[in-house]
Amino acid sequence: MRTLLLLRGAMGVGKAQPLTSKILKTNGEWILMKDIKVGDEIFDGLGNPTKVIGVYPQGLKDVYELITYDNRKCLASSEHLWKVRTVKQRSKYNNSTPILEQYFKIYTTSELVEDINKEIKKRVQIPVPKKIEYSKKNLKIPPYLLGALLGDGCLSGHLKVFFSNTELDVIDKVKKSIEETYPNLTLKKNNYYQCQYILQYKNGYDHKNINNKKLLKDLEYYNLSGTKSHNKFIPNEYLLGSSEQRLELLKGLMDTDGHSYDGSYSMSTTSKQLMKDLVCLGRSLGYIMTVHTEERNGKYKNSKYLYKIRFQTNDVIVSSKKHINKLTHKNKKYYSHIYFKSINYIGKLECQCIKVDSQDETYITDDFIVTHNTTYIQEKGLKPYTLCVDDFRTMICNPILDLNGDLSISQQNDRIAWNMLLQCLEERMKRGDFTVIDATHSTQKMVANYKALADMYKYTIFVKEFKDVSLEECLERNRQRDRYKFVPEDAIKRCYALIQETELSKGVKKIDDISEIDNFYIDNVNKYEKVVVIGDVHSCNTVLGELLEKEWNENTLFIFLGDYLDRGLEHKETLKRMMYLSKKPNVILLEGNHEINLVNWCQNRDVRISKKFLLETVAKLTENTNEDEVEELKKQCRVFYKRLRQAYAFNFNGINYLCTHAGLPSVPKLAYVSAEAMIKGIGGYDDDISGIYEENFRLDKCQDFTQIFGHRTNKTTEHSINLEGQVEFGGELMYLVITKDGREIKIIKNDVYDKDYFLKARLNYKRDTTDLTENEEVNNLIISRLVKVKECKPNLLSLNFGENVFRKKIWNDVTIKARGLFVDKVSGEVKLRSYNKFFNMNEMKETLQETLKETLSYPVIAKMKENGFLGLVSVIDDEFVLATKSTTGGDWKTYFEELWDREKEEVKNKLKEFIKRENCTLLFEVKSFKDKHIINFNKEELVLLDVVKNDLNLNGHNIDINYSEQSLKEINDDILIPLTSDILRVVETFKIVNLFDEIEHLYSIVNKMSFREEGFVFTDSNGFMFKLKSKFYNTWKSARKCYLEYKKNPTQNFAYRMCKTPFEINFMKWLIKKGVDFVKEKDFAEIIDIYQKVTNDINY
Repeated sequence: MRTLLLLRGAMGVGKAQPLTSKILKTNGEWILMKDIKVGDEIFDGLGNPTKVIGVYPQGLKDVYELITYDNRKCLASSEHLWKVRTVKQRSKYNNSTPILEQYFKIYTTSELVEDINKEIKKRVQIPVPKKIEYSKKNLKIPPYLLGALLGDGCLSGHLKVFFSNTELDVIDKVKKSIEETYPNLTLKKNNYYQCQYILQYKNGYDHKNINNKKLLKDLEYYNLSGTKSHNKFIPNEYLLGSSEQRLELLKGLMDTDGHSYDGSYSMSTTSKQLMKDLVCLGRSLGYIMTVHTEERNGKYKNSKYLYKIRFQTNDVIVSSKKHINKLTHKNKKYYSHIYFKSINYIGKLECQCIKVDSQDETYITDDFIVTHNTTYIQEKGLKPYTLCVDDFRTMICNPILDLNGDLSISQQNDRIAWNMLLQCLEERMKRGDFTVIDATHSTQKMVANYKALADMYKYTIFVKEFKDVSLEECLERNRQRDRYKFVPEDAIKRCYALIQETELSKGVKKIDDISEIDNFYIDNVNKYEKVVVIGDVHSCNTVLGELLEKEWNENTLFIFLGDYLDRGLEHKETLKRMMYLSKKPNVILLEGNHEINLVNWCQNRDVRISKKFLLETVAKLTENTNEDEVEELKKQCRVFYKRLRQAYAFNFNGINYLCTHAGLPSVPKLAYVSAEAMIKGIGGYDDDISGIYEENFRLDKCQDFTQIFGHRTNKTTEHSINLEGQVEFGGELMYLVITKDGREIKIIKNDVYDKDYFLKARLNYKRDTTDLTENEEVNNLIISRLVKVKECKPNLLSLNFGENVFRKKIWNDVTIKARGLFVDKVSGEVKLRSYNKFFNMNEMKETLQETLKETLSYPVIAKMKENGFLGLVSVIDDEFVLATKSTTGGDWKTYFEELWDREKEEVKNKLKEFIKRENCTLLFEVKSFKDKHIINFNKEELVLLDVVKNDLNLNGHNIDINYSEQSLKEINDDILIPLTSDILRVVETFKIVNLFDEIEHLYSIVNKMSFREEGFVFTDSNGFMFKLKSKFYNTWKSARKCYLEYKKNPTQNFAYRMCKTPFEINFMKWLIKKGVDFVKEKDFAEIIDIYQKVTNDINY
């Protein structure tokens, strides 16, 4: 549904905490909520200073106490906001997964109560603050030294300081710190007392006569002199030091009295105050500090309890080699997040809300808990989707001086501002973007501005009203705005009265919350016996009639995926049928990208309409009609267009399905996906949308929808079903039948199509006719826009299918031949050629596993897929001609030639005789060290794959297999073996297959990352070929795109959005860390080998 949301009235903040709640100021002071005022500097959730820019008393509110698993506590109202990641959002991630911003949502306390009380524990988590950045303090004792003394120092003597530790690296660090701060002191081993080290004068006098005055005075200054283990503490000045000073203090404590194990740190103390200080210290550094309390036996009169503190961090906070060696987190990443363990209702308390000038809209409250503040737009994440008239006013004119001498937003250009807003709104509506309008909308006339646009672009208008905000709060908020945004209070009062008194018309729908409209409505269709989803129709009425005759039933739900017209032959008949079906209660019609031409035409829009649509589709629709009849047809088309949906979500038999025309890579909330994206598609025609969707489904980014789409030929996976069968080109009308027992894709072959479609593609052909050959069949290829033509030496034309064919998968008897095809410029005679194009298993309808089971002709030959590039060899005018798939020149042809020249002349002469006799092309896999890209190899060679006759038409689907096998045997037995070829060999047959089960067994093998070959090529007895690529090869082929981008632009910041999987992100981080020189020195195959050895991971 195309959605326009109007915000009406003054948006209350309403997110409150009790007046007794504490907020952390930048000076380290915890201030009560009741004492906070505008201008106060506090900390945001990122640990940065931010200013309070609004204070709003909220009166009595329902208040809850929230307690986290590490025992932090705070109070908040039921409406208060929390930045939360739920168990659903976390389900595919673990503690070593970065918590990205998009994984967090904004929840109210009330929503958390519902979630936390369900059976699953740890359902929601909130971020902890980053390191708090207090200012650097002038401290008398270095933080590390004080930490060491608190950990292992004996401070109870009035005149002496003892130090106990057995680790020499720690002793050396403490000694160095002492001597730098107190030059007359040093640390020496003590032979008289149980303590092992004592502070002494450097002259070596007996310690009994020494008064360590300077250090003792410093300890006395902080009230630490004379403290014992049960009453030690951290002075407040150190708790409020810079993050670097606090970290050094913690290092001193951990080096002397801490432990490290299993990636964690821990410390025990009998001092309750030191425990509290240590927890405060750790939390201010962004750590999660957990405390376990044990009761000790009676002999410890001053220390009844032992407190064990534990935490994890990415920071290395120990110097001792002994501790460092125990860490297992050196190659691990820990991300700080805490869980709520309970939320309990307290009662009604006086509350207040504040607004802060922080980018992440958070601030720090009690016990270093990160909480949220925001307006409605920010709270709901609507800012990127919102048009605000004030923004347009300030674009047109700077704030101006008013009579009071203050700056204010000018109202003089309102007409221009509103026109600009409406122009932007129309541009958004053309794409079907979800849009929010932020204005007061106090009168019916203001709302009426949008209705004409909404009607034209099929939008539904919703309104969210804010009538519950008091006039006093509106006025108070206005007073606290930036001065130039101040609105005269009389204007606010008038607007407020109008909103309270005026009811909007029935043409808009009121909502209470954005959650009512921001996501897909899932239709329960279990009343039907089955569901039939039909792919693109494209004016193929006859085959559609066959489908409906076979499947039509009033107890069946029919869903059409769009693209009803164009390209086919039966435009008028198809439109008539679709208009009839659109009125049926059991039929759902989606909008396809070809419907835009129809709506532009029938609405007489002043936009460019496809010339092809006007010349072919409209010409047939309006054939033998007068002007009045055309206008009536346009009227009917407008009604028809309004019935088309951008998407349809339904539940059948417990499974949620989402139907769109073009398919999506993931399924965020509906509000965040434009209608254009659903209709025209995201990415290119050749993008593996189903594969991407399957990966995102695994990452829980698809709301558990199984998607169904058409538009572009794509594979079908477990959760992504493609129904594009190229019906308009003589392919199949594809449809999905879903019953209570399961689902099945069915096809009906279309025999009524434009068989000259590809010849009509000549319309825009600009090549001079003198460039055509004497061969008409070849000319049909040359002049088609579907084939790229390039002149090559000697006197050749290279013909290869164009990008359009590959993207749209327009494969037919013409385009599959245009792959490595070279013809004489004059005669059109074939001089070199490759196979007819063949495809991967499951890439096309004819290579689907279920299709292959029925169509393969046995025996099937399975050969290893060599990993190099294709090279062609033939003879023209008694000279060898070498080529790659597209040219007889270029770098790759040079690599090919370098290997070819290393072969014995005797071997090459024999091959020349064979080629001339047979008039054929030898097809090689060229394995050159200069082009190692994924599969590594240790020997350069030319692998002879097949032999193909130089003829446009082959005696076989992709190859004449009998001729090729006989030729390979002759070349191997009569030339290569007897003459002991240096560089050439014939590809080996891996297996002769007689059952499809054997192919499925090979399929299971290549789907293991341990299989480090490119895959297999299969050829059946009719010359039908298909290939099976390994998981290893496909994984690294995808990663190679990222590698090549970085190699091309190593000085620029790498765009990680290119990466499609977490594996690719981790690989690119490793690669970038290795540096540019490493990338330049190694080929990609070597880099793969090194990465696998380093990570010891073959199961990614």
